[in-house]
Amino acid sequence: MYRAIGIIAILAIAAAPHSYADQTSKTKKIEEIFQLTKVDQMMSVMQGQIKARFNQQLAASGIPDAPALAADLDKQLTPVMNEALNWQKLKPRMLQIYNESFTEDEVSGILQFYRSPAGRAMLDKTPTLMAKSAAVSQEAMKEAMPKIAEVSTKVMEKYKAAHPRQAPPQPAKKN
Repeated sequence: MYRAIGIIAILAIAAAPHSYADQTSKTKKIEEIFQLTKVDQMMSVMQGQIKARFNQQLAASGIPDAPALAADLDKQLTPVMNEALNWQKLKPRMLQIYNESFTEDEVSGILQFYRSPAGRAMLDKTPTLMAKSAAVSQEAMKEAMPKIAEVSTKVMEKYKAAHPRQAPPQPAKKN
């Protein structure tokens, strides 16, 4: 009995450094994926896209002096967004997500792809692909907006008819 426990303990101790080495290797590979995919730069691009979308919506809102309002909001929200989307702050959480989502073999395969000519082409062309895809999506939504507005109006009218506002209860009169 004690011999079996001793053997199990020795095997567990012997396997621990190997497991740790595997995890360290996997983490380094994931960090290389982050480097190759330029995740830190993508965070900056994403911030710019969020700002641009917000400014477009604000400009289309018809709010008087929208450009000045947008500039003021941008000045105040940029530090908030910089803090929220700080890559060094997000990196540990992203490493955890990748670690949980991919096996080491999968990470190795992803790296092999990104190191290949096809993978490098994918990485180089992805920003252009994303911009063009976003433009196509925006155009499709612009075309769909009249129908979306029509359906939304009908649904709201149906909802209002089914749930009429009741007058608030009147306080009891004192005699």
